[in-house]
Amino acid sequence: AVGGTAGVIGTVSVFPIDTVKTRLQLATCTATGSTHGATGITAVVADVWSRSGIRGLYRGLPATALGTMPEKAIKLGVNDFLRDVLCGYDRSKETLENQMAAGALTAGVQVVAT
Repeated sequence: AVGGTAGVIGTVSVFPIDTVKTRLQLATCTATGSTHGATGITAVVADVWSRSGIRGLYRGLPATALGTMPEKAIKLGVNDFLRDVLCGYDRSKETLENQMAAGALTAGVQVVAT
């Protein structure tokens, strides 16, 4: 639950930045080389704000948050479990190699699970 909550908090924090990034990526160039659509961060934020207000920066957040919550919960839970197992449930004996192995195994589980 804590991992899922942390994932959602992270998603909420960066979602407006992702929205602006996506809008910038979607700005199209015409054959003459001029850009169609907002061309800078300030212009994109102003455009979204004028059309939809703050809600426009968070449009699509619920679906993303619902996908992020279980993914982060699995990732952080599996990593914590594997770190405990690899150091014999004594974190004072944990090594860098244990942490790296736990991270690598967690990545594999994450790919399969999500």
